[in-house]
Amino acid sequence: MRWMGKLAFGIVVALCAPAWAAAGDDFSKTDIMFSKEVSASWNGCTYTVRTEKERPTGYPEPPFNIYARIEADPSGACLTPPAVTLVGTSTYEPDIFINVDPAGFVASYTEYFSIRGMGIFGRAHAVLVDLNTAGVLRRVQLTGGALPPNGGGGGPGSATVQHVFADSTGSLIVIGGYGLNVLCYNYSTVCAYGAGTGYTAVFLNFFTSTQDPLLFLY
Repeated sequence: MRWMGKLAFGIVVALCAPAWAAAGDDFSKTDIMFSKEVSASWNGCTYTVRTEKERPTGYPEPPFNIYARIEADPSGACLTPPAVTLVGTSTYEPDIFINVDPAGFVASYTEYFSIRGMGIFGRAHAVLVDLNTAGVLRRVQLTGGALPPNGGGGGPGSATVQHVFADSTGSLIVIGGYGLNVLCYNYSTVCAYGAGTGYTAVFLNFFTSTQDPLLFLY
């Protein structure tokens, strides 16, 4: 299987101190112990997906917050005002991804969480963000699971994001890993079954419609 598409240019930066302390938004209001980000430039603006974790002051520990942000790049050509939106959280350090092109701004991430006595699991997310306001326009989620062959009760699994891009038709392609033998969109709206380790989810007309995805397991 081969998918042709456009990859947004991104740079991953791992920081130990806040970078946007003077931005006048939700970033860096408290003591930030960890942060990382991915960015892409388009039309004179810098679009960023960033995760931050506040230094714990008690129990339970704060989550990793995931933000989508817009700001001007050094060219001075950006006509969009600065904006930032909280798009998600993760109990453990998330994997973050970005795609930016004229069709839209997609913030994608793997949320990691734990289930007592069972371990750590992942959920795959893609969030369509407004190119001009950073407001959330659409959210989609993929989850993994396990179903026994006899049709009995199932169990939790994981779905992770490894790559995200938009193709020339306006479809969003999400590629990642899953386990154990079922992958579902928005819990159980659409599911694909079969043993494997990888998946491709194709969201047709992602930027203009709310169609369910095509799911391929391998």
